[in-house]
Amino acid sequence: MRPALLCRISLSALACALLFVTLNSSPSNAQESAGDSASSANPNSKFSLSGTVVNSVTGEGVRRALVQLTGSSAASTLTDSEGHFVLDGLPAGQVNVMTRKPGFFSEQDLSADPVSPALIQIGPKTPVITLKLLPEAVILGRVTSVDGQPVEDIPVIVYEQKIVDGRKSWQQRGRVTADGDGQFRVGSLPPGNYYLAAGPGLSYRIRPATRNGRNEGYPFVFYPGAPDISSATPIALNAGQQVEADFLLKPEAMYKISGVVGGYSPGMGVGLQFMNNSGEAVTAPRRFNPMTGQFQAEMLAGNYILRAQAQSTDGSEDLVAEIPVVVNSDLTGISIILGPGTSIPVNVHLEGDAEESAPNFGIAGTRPGRGRLQRVFFGPVNVQLTSTQNSFRPKQFWATPAPGANEQEHNLFIHNIEPGTYTVEINASGPWYVQSATCGNVDLLREDLRVAAGAQMAPINIVLRGDGASLSGTIESDGHAGRGSVLLVPDRASVSRVQTTFVMSGGQFQFDRLAPGDYRVLAVDHADKIEFRNPEVLSAYLSRASRVTLQSGAQAKTTVELIEVGQQ
Repeated sequence: MRPALLCRISLSALACALLFVTLNSSPSNAQESAGDSASSANPNSKFSLSGTVVNSVTGEGVRRALVQLTGSSAASTLTDSEGHFVLDGLPAGQVNVMTRKPGFFSEQDLSADPVSPALIQIGPKTPVITLKLLPEAVILGRVTSVDGQPVEDIPVIVYEQKIVDGRKSWQQRGRVTADGDGQFRVGSLPPGNYYLAAGPGLSYRIRPATRNGRNEGYPFVFYPGAPDISSATPIALNAGQQVEADFLLKPEAMYKISGVVGGYSPGMGVGLQFMNNSGEAVTAPRRFNPMTGQFQAEMLAGNYILRAQAQSTDGSEDLVAEIPVVVNSDLTGISIILGPGTSIPVNVHLEGDAEESAPNFGIAGTRPGRGRLQRVFFGPVNVQLTSTQNSFRPKQFWATPAPGANEQEHNLFIHNIEPGTYTVEINASGPWYVQSATCGNVDLLREDLRVAAGAQMAPINIVLRGDGASLSGTIESDGHAGRGSVLLVPDRASVSRVQTTFVMSGGQFQFDRLAPGDYRVLAVDHADKIEFRNPEVLSAYLSRASRVTLQSGAQAKTTVELIEVGQQ
């Protein structure tokens, strides 16, 4: 039997209206009033700002919402039981108005781009304002077993697919644990499409089966019982909507797995991990003896990747290995042999007059890596490999300084790269731009990098130059200055080379340190809604792009028309 999902909508689906200001006069009168107040106000005069904070779905006032002012004066207050507020004793001038309330979202909360708060002129004719907040959506439900008993302490996870930097990305939006009655609730969800999953936690083993003597466990499943997210069904949420999602789980038999890990030295820390098809680590009972390398585990039926990793105590040596494991019966004699992962040296060459001012490497901190923290550094270039083969949990590897790196060459290494195909992202800093990047005969500015198991890879050679071009311009929308994001797309290059910038107001944008060549320039109102690093998606917009050609050290200008996403 598969998990079942029941949906009950507590609020009707209404149009989403985010934080904005409604004036009690027409736009032209409001501008006139602002001008009058600015010119006639006595510097010692004090004024008031009043208004209401309302729920954008129901129109009702929001009680105890926080209203904050910044700018010419700073003040804050809470709304009353009907959502009204008054701020007294304010000097004349312009203020930014923001409002917040737990269980609601403002426009700033939901936008991936910077959003300016409401701007109000305080003076003799200060308008009465209305601020709108978007109510949260909620997913709640109950997890029960086929015998009608609640399943407690089992994780329930909500996933959301978003576009981040032009790529689709799965993000965990919420995670809760079912209580003693199997009940769960995930709140603080903005409108959107979500995927719900329930799966085993630390209490993976539930009871011995009476018929075959095997232990049983609950599988990790997506609604409506799918083994992975690619075959799951999304849950669509509107603002203020409450959806009930009840899981009905059937325990399944667990199989015994045993084997040995080899290839590591005594004293090295060794870790074992099973991962499912979605790249998620699977919690399962397992035991490992580091002295003998022997391990035992119990797993539900399915396809897994068994990954082993070992590291010396001083961090100087890393060993990795992974093998596929198909579980549909007890398995014995599994052998996984650790060895050095594929490493690629990265040689960075500096050319041009800026070479003398190149910064030296310096360790700045750490970032999460594959099972441990990886070093982050300052330097003229940052190199990152991102797997193209798993959009749910893509593998990523970063270049770090090589031991004893030559400061003139700025040598780096990318360590323990797992087999796969990778997009290579190279970002220069300081006065530099990337003139070329190659790995053997692969042009990394145009092609992906393929890493085979146990392969000896040629070095990545990167050439940076300091005589880059500049491009400035204006976004126009119906003859006026526009607001949005500008995409700079180099011709005959990988989509990983697309650069972006956001324009708040005035429509002016600027790109510096650009490689000479031909480009197309796009302006869109919502870059967070375009998968622009997908060539097929990007191509639909390129017919409306402006074309520019940049010369070394030169400055160029262009004007681009704002495109409404979905209206290309």
